[in-house]
Amino acid sequence: MKTYLFQMVILVLLVSSCGKKVENTDSSTIDYLDKTKKIDSLMQTLVVNGHSAGIVYGLQKGSHTHSKAFGMANLETGRKVDTNTVFGMASITKPFTAIAIAQLIEQGKLRFEDPLSEYFPDFPKAGEVTLYQLLSHTSGVNEWWVGGLPKDTPEDWVNSENPHQYLQRMTNPYLFEPGTKYSYSNMGYLLLGELIEQVSGKKYETYLKDHIFEPLRMQNTRLASGEETFGNLARGYHPEDTGDSLASVKLVASPFIAGSLKSFGGLKSNISDMLLWSKAVQHGELIGADSWVQMTSYAKVVDKTPVYEARYVDPKYPPHPPVEFMKKDGYGLGFSKTEIFGKTALWHSGGMPGYNSLWFYFPELEVSFLAFSNTDNGLMPVFEQVMQIITDEGV
Repeated sequence: MKTYLFQMVILVLLVSSCGKKVENTDSSTIDYLDKTKKIDSLMQTLVVNGHSAGIVYGLQKGSHTHSKAFGMANLETGRKVDTNTVFGMASITKPFTAIAIAQLIEQGKLRFEDPLSEYFPDFPKAGEVTLYQLLSHTSGVNEWWVGGLPKDTPEDWVNSENPHQYLQRMTNPYLFEPGTKYSYSNMGYLLLGELIEQVSGKKYETYLKDHIFEPLRMQNTRLASGEETFGNLARGYHPEDTGDSLASVKLVASPFIAGSLKSFGGLKSNISDMLLWSKAVQHGELIGADSWVQMTSYAKVVDKTPVYEARYVDPKYPPHPPVEFMKKDGYGLGFSKTEIFGKTALWHSGGMPGYNSLWFYFPELEVSFLAFSNTDNGLMPVFEQVMQIITDEGV
């Protein structure tokens, strides 16, 4: 009888304890957990329907961090994606390049208003182009595949010691007069990477390692030339059928290697490292408050028009139509800025053959979202739905 009574007392205490635990769970935690469940479901759908071979994502709010992986890192070997899997980040490399420039400015070695002529004096119109314009994509510097590189350009010219020497000999080095319009320029960020090397006296990847990766204990982030440098790199894929339907598609391996994209798209990382980085930039661990404000404010062209109202439209290469739920979508200095369902967001995306990456930070909500896919545009079919969940728009 005593044993029975003792068991009943324990049972009552357990039930009482469970009840109190539910009561003490604050609404923000419940809301956060609800969001992760919904996003989990969407990400799993992408893999099930063949839109991506594998996916890993992270959602961060205050002390809460949730990360989850789905699918395959390598379809041929059967290796699964996990939270340690490394992905090509493509253009999410650009914020790292911009932060390095801001650090050198804070060290007194550079200024945002410095003309390009101080570093590459033979570059066309170098006296008219500033570091601010290179960082904000308002320099007008043309892409190499449009501008026409000289015939003697070697195949691996991007990784040469002075890649600006090939860019400055392009047939059409500029899309428009420096500072007058906004047009996304990968080559502007290639110039910034070379400039980091010139001013710091270190290789681009060495500077990032010394001033960003190691201070933040980012052990799985670096510039890599191929899969052999990352044993846990997700292999990239592309769909044979790129239709918009949710029907299953066949994925085939992409032969593309991203190491040659250097300071405009060559970094690789995993979700754990990037969540560390995301928190660090928000809390001023890499650059000062003044630099952060300037870099995350809308950039302006020379007549003070914000970049989202000063887009250059090339008739030969028209941009994709704007995303309807992203308003005032523009750029700062290394960071994109927009309004999503009425909420301000800092963000950057990355896309190249075999990989798709997204980073979003909502200052008002104190929420960060990161996602990697090892398939072309693998995240895009559920992009709007994820943004609706994060912003509480219609959910």
